[in-house]
Amino acid sequence: MTTEPTGPSYRDRLMAGMAASLTQRTYRDTTIGEIVAHARTSRRTFYKEFSGLDDCYFALLRSVHSEILGMVANAVDMTADWRLQVRQAITAYFAGVQTHPAVIRSYVRELPSLGDPTVTLQSRPRDQFIALLVGLSDTASLRTADIAPVTVEMARFLVGGLEELTALVVEENRPVDDVVETAIIATTRLLGPAAG
Repeated sequence: MTTEPTGPSYRDRLMAGMAASLTQRTYRDTTIGEIVAHARTSRRTFYKEFSGLDDCYFALLRSVHSEILGMVANAVDMTADWRLQVRQAITAYFAGVQTHPAVIRSYVRELPSLGDPTVTLQSRPRDQFIALLVGLSDTASLRTADIAPVTVEMARFLVGGLEELTALVVEENRPVDDVVETAIIATTRLLGPAAG
């Protein structure tokens, strides 16, 4: 009798199975049977990788958020004009949202109702995004334009605004293009030399 091997590939397939299920139904209505069917694997493998449905869901959310933050970090040309850097960061962020609309929709709609363990899950990606924005704002291009690095408080404000626009597009099934320019204009005005 052969046993099914486990490893990162099965974990990734199971998270992809969860993501596929979220395109068809809410997290509350998702079952492990559906996930393993999408992943083309077994319940046994599922339980080798995850302790349960929540564990798989939270792992998927963390993975998607990490991917989006990576897209933002990689998109910004630190030597470009600061306005272009703002455009690159925001465009990359919403491209990430557009890549995973069902997962982001679930994060916005369902995660807050899941109880205490989600508090850390909600705050950790936000804190990581804040730290990324603070780091991205400390560039020669911004200093040349007489723009001070973004403070943690300002980054928190920016992230809150981006999250609200994200909620708007995913809840109303609108294209991200509806809000990208608004986010770019608002961020540029907030950061601009006159704002200082």
